[in-house]
Amino acid sequence: MKVTTAFTALTAEVKQRLDEELKGVLSEAEHKDFVKWVKPYEEFGYRQLDDIYLFAEVTVEGDVEVEELVPNCVVDQEDWYNYDDEPDMQIDPVYIPLKALSPQMPLSLTANNSFIVVLKAEGNLWDACKELPSWIWNDKCFEFMLSLSLKTKTGKQYDGSTASQTIRWS
Repeated sequence: MKVTTAFTALTAEVKQRLDEELKGVLSEAEHKDFVKWVKPYEEFGYRQLDDIYLFAEVTVEGDVEVEELVPNCVVDQEDWYNYDDEPDMQIDPVYIPLKALSPQMPLSLTANNSFIVVLKAEGNLWDACKELPSWIWNDKCFEFMLSLSLKTKTGKQYDGSTASQTIRWS
């Protein structure tokens, strides 16, 4: 069993399909926020930091019935520990608690399957990162490191690869 995680660009077609899928998952107010703030990348731009939702494409090689998707996401920056005037300083990555909203579980997969996972931050991303030093904020970018683990009906857990995406804001 192989599980691969990758960040995905949100197209207008995928957004429309996800709008429908999430109607039964999100409250009415949350769904209005999703529709209002989540835009396809060609409209919204890569330079905006979306602090509510992340989208990942997961590819599973093998037959499995997935009971649960467990996201693991940290905000990290490769050069956080290479700051010249404080060589002994290392800043730990910030864990971002996420929950998977879509697809609905259980999910039966056969052969090679790819699907889009919608993840919602539990809590405020800015609050989670507010203790980081100002020189990190001045870079105006974070690197999100995301992996997803699949828990199966038989109790096995398969850990996916880690995807990274630098997200910039203005």
